Amino acid sequence: MPRPPQSRRPVVPTPLVPAALLLAAGIALGRYAPVPLVWWLMSAAVAWLAGVSGLAKGGSLTGPRVAMGLALLTLGACLGQLAWSAVPTRTLAAYVPGRSAPLATLTGRVVSQPEIRPPPDAFFAAYERPYQTVLLLEADTVSTLSGPAPCEGLVRLRIEGPAWELEPGQRVRVCGRLYRPGPPGNPGQYDWRAHARRSRVLVNAVAEAPEAVEVLSGPGPVRAAWWHLRSQARQHLQTEADYTGTLVLRAIVLGDRPAGLDALNQAMLRAGVAHFLSISGLHLGVLLAGLYLLLRLGQVAPTTAAWAVLGLLGAFLLVAEPRVPLLRASLMAGAFCLAVASGRRATTANLLAGAAIFLLSAQPLELFGAGFQLSFGIVAGLLVLHRPVQDVLFGHWLRRRGLMVFRDDDRVRRWLWHTGLTFFAGLISVSVAAWLAAAPLVAYHFGLFTPFAALATLVLFPLVALVLLVGYAQLAVGWLAPSLAAGLGGPLAALVAAMSWLAEALAQVPGTAIPLRPVPAWAAALLLGALLAATQGHRVRLGRAWLAVGLLAGVALVVALTQGTAPTVREAQLWVLDVRQGNCLALRTPSGRVVLFDAGSLSGFEPDSAVLAPFLRHACWPAPAAAFVSHANSDHYNALPALLERVGLAEAFVNETFGTEAQCGLGGELLLRQFDAAGTRVRRLTRGQCVRLDVDTTATVLWPPPRSAGYDLPLTNDTSLVLRLECRGQTVLIPGDIEELPQRLLTELAGDELRADVLILPHHGGYTPALAEFLSAVDPAIVVRSSAYLRGGAAEGVQALTVHRRFYATNSHGAIRLTLGPEGVEVTTMRRE
Repeated sequence: MPRPPQSRRPVVPTPLVPAALLLAAGIALGRYAPVPLVWWLMSAAVAWLAGVSGLAKGGSLTGPRVAMGLALLTLGACLGQLAWSAVPTRTLAAYVPGRSAPLATLTGRVVSQPEIRPPPDAFFAAYERPYQTVLLLEADTVSTLSGPAPCEGLVRLRIEGPAWELEPGQRVRVCGRLYRPGPPGNPGQYDWRAHARRSRVLVNAVAEAPEAVEVLSGPGPVRAAWWHLRSQARQHLQTEADYTGTLVLRAIVLGDRPAGLDALNQAMLRAGVAHFLSISGLHLGVLLAGLYLLLRLGQVAPTTAAWAVLGLLGAFLLVAEPRVPLLRASLMAGAFCLAVASGRRATTANLLAGAAIFLLSAQPLELFGAGFQLSFGIVAGLLVLHRPVQDVLFGHWLRRRGLMVFRDDDRVRRWLWHTGLTFFAGLISVSVAAWLAAAPLVAYHFGLFTPFAALATLVLFPLVALVLLVGYAQLAVGWLAPSLAAGLGGPLAALVAAMSWLAEALAQVPGTAIPLRPVPAWAAALLLGALLAATQGHRVRLGRAWLAVGLLAGVALVVALTQGTAPTVREAQLWVLDVRQGNCLALRTPSGRVVLFDAGSLSGFEPDSAVLAPFLRHACWPAPAAAFVSHANSDHYNALPALLERVGLAEAFVNETFGTEAQCGLGGELLLRQFDAAGTRVRRLTRGQCVRLDVDTTATVLWPPPRSAGYDLPLTNDTSLVLRLECRGQTVLIPGDIEELPQRLLTELAGDELRADVLILPHHGGYTPALAEFLSAVDPAIVVRSSAYLRGGAAEGVQALTVHRRFYATNSHGAIRLTLGPEGVEVTTMRRE
């Protein structure tokens, strides 16, 4: 059937769209282009004057428009460069030189709601950790040798323990260590230093106990009233389930981001519905659209309804977390209400561009954040992609509907073809368009491809909408009728539990989240450009076949350039990863097999998701095939449970007593159970055994001796596997955490077997009286220490022993790559000391 000619829609002017695009491009240019600020300022002034003079002369507007566009572009460059490089004259960061962590006393004002975080899972922590309190502090003085000195800057303060008495607006004095966020220590790891620059929080502080924080004064009356209002809103928002259900409710309704929801957030991210767990335009739209619909059903005039919605929006912003998606939606909704109230016409594209201009002018570096890009990118994608997607999916049915004639008594079919088809076609098209717009950005920021995200959104949306509606109702009646609000806790608990269960079930569906190799920014931009060209190609009279070919060609090009595996090399690569207090070594043999030698950390983060998984993804290595666990201290294995759940493991090698030592608790035994559940074959090793990793690579066990040898090894550290790794004539000694007794015995027993080109220092570089003799027996050219910062005599003693050798430490060099080739061992590090 030939397609009927489409009527042309009237062209609505959108002057703010090019202005927003030019401002964003200018901010990116100022951030990355090495041009002095004065040149940007001079260029902006010249372009502005040229535009003004062109307008004054009259005639063609092309020249003045180009000049104004250049002025806006260079002005954005000024904003971007200033936001990235400019710091206050009395910045607190100046008192924290380099990578030091000086002890200091700060005074300042609490500017965020203190968040009390529960300790991590005991299985990962290895020892009991206290609750932590995290907040933002606006510092005004810092202690120096000459006394208190004025300063400026935000500080992210972590208190080891629950500080229940702290409230926003209080002025406090804090005694703790200051440090500046460092660059990533491992390939692929999240760059917290760049994050700190973007958020303008250049200094972190750690207080060892709540008693290290002294409250000097309370907040002012206005600030106290505001934070009291926010606190009351959260108290009224409760479920009858456990506290996790209440946290989920507050995250959805008010935008809180408590650490207790990390697991659920990861599950929803894998399912492609993470936007439901953080407040966004969808959540605000449900609230405002619901109120506007109720008012219109009540015969309230549109102007009056718009003013009422604007008032509700202002009240809601007082209690919600002001995050970028919410601010974007609030600016658009507020401008739309003002347009309706004043009788003017508002276009969504202009509202979106205006919100972008406002937010980027206030915080230019938000442009590089995932929240900003996803929030604005998805809405822009809906504007551009919704109609083309609907035409592809439902165009045939919509055109057929226009040719159908219904009898008067055929009301059901008429409703299905008109109201039903319009609703479901719009809902499905919006979900698919949002998924298409978000997919390149999700791949770039999170390294995931979620092919079923649109379907998961449709499945989960009814439950989320119900949670929002009941939650907003509870929030509204909580001040007037607390008993009625409490009565809504039961239905809310059931809805939140059903939503969480469904999200976790969707995340477990095979193929829901496909992990990707690193997707660079240019690849994401190319995908978005190909998608835009494919959906807007009708403007240049290209057929659908050519558009589909162009889109598939763009996708294939990006996949070919970014998703291949690392090329096979002749040499083996051994990475000593920076896990701070722990040990994690990853080997890729010449045949491409990946083997781990310990994988754990005591530093309070989950080492698989924070270090190991990003490294493997960035290096384009396959999943590990085997892992050696030296002994049953969790800083050598607590990354493996997450690895087993994520990709599995074929083989594991442990010592003869692993999982049986009473002094190590249940950690080793639990790990063995997880190996058994995952189908991992476990082999126990003793001195003299040799494991062939591939044709060129072997691992020989030098310690511990079998139990039958009669050695008394009461310390778990002394039972560590000592492995001599050999590949292409190069050797690396990996001694685990052996201490003085095994070091002396190995020096006597092993002889020349102990010699190696590279030594990974035992027990993270801990000093023992036998270390000098042990080091002399190994006689390495290269010495590596895997540890956090060491202070005092132990660090000085170890460095004195290695003064005539090449010494590397993960705490200063970051991850260390040892390339084992026929010509020798080549060392490269993640960063300079």
